[in-house]
Amino acid sequence: MIPKKIHYCWYGHQEYPELISTCIDSWTNHLKGYEFIRWDESNTEFDNPWLKKALSEKKYAFVADYVRFRALYIHGGIYLDTDMLLLKSLDPLLEHSCFAGFEDHTHINTAIIGVEPGHPLLQKILDAYTPLFGAKDFKVITSVVTPIFQEYMKELNPEKISTYLGLTVYPPTYFYPVPYSEKNVLATFQSYIGPNSYAAHLWYKSWYDEFSYFSIQEFRKGFRILFKKLKENPFQSFSYYRFLFFSLYTNYKKHLTRSEKK
Repeated sequence: MIPKKIHYCWYGHQEYPELISTCIDSWTNHLKGYEFIRWDESNTEFDNPWLKKALSEKKYAFVADYVRFRALYIHGGIYLDTDMLLLKSLDPLLEHSCFAGFEDHTHINTAIIGVEPGHPLLQKILDAYTPLFGAKDFKVITSVVTPIFQEYMKELNPEKISTYLGLTVYPPTYFYPVPYSEKNVLATFQSYIGPNSYAAHLWYKSWYDEFSYFSIQEFRKGFRILFKKLKENPFQSFSYYRFLFFSLYTNYKKHLTRSEKK
């Protein structure tokens, strides 16, 4: 069983915005008897240069991406993005060895993921991070976990609760009923909630950089950050421009594929 532990990350010493406070309050309202563990600068072991660099450059999303998986592998429990609004107790999900949810019909998201300590899926993800520790640039979480999840995608059905190799994945309505393109989520999220919804990811993007926006096909916002960065310093590393090309190419292909399916 998954232990009653809730992990979340908050780096940068900032106060919670109203939306984040609302979401965290929903956790304490629905999760009685759980231990809440906040990972921040005071209790995170920055034990490799990649993690230290991400913190020093205020790339907090990259720090949180890695720390969530390490914490879950060691301690077990449920990780929640701070913009995950809970609608009811997660107790029924504790019976799984590992669970996550489809964001849409083609992508598994880890804004909520629950796991027993030492689960082999988490070991695979942590192993995928190891080659990055010597890299000068950063990769968004999707570029790390997507190749691993592709092995599972062949056997999982986004239309129903399905399990493969110890991973149980729920359809989008359970955790991601609100589309990421929704602009005014606090005013509209209730219209997306269904009877099976445990939570609603509200897509708060305070830590997003250009690659994060490209990964969810919000190209205008990504280019806005990109142009500002290049205006300040056009002499980025070769690996940065290589990954920029790769990110634009792969995510625009995804965008075209989604458009064709509509």
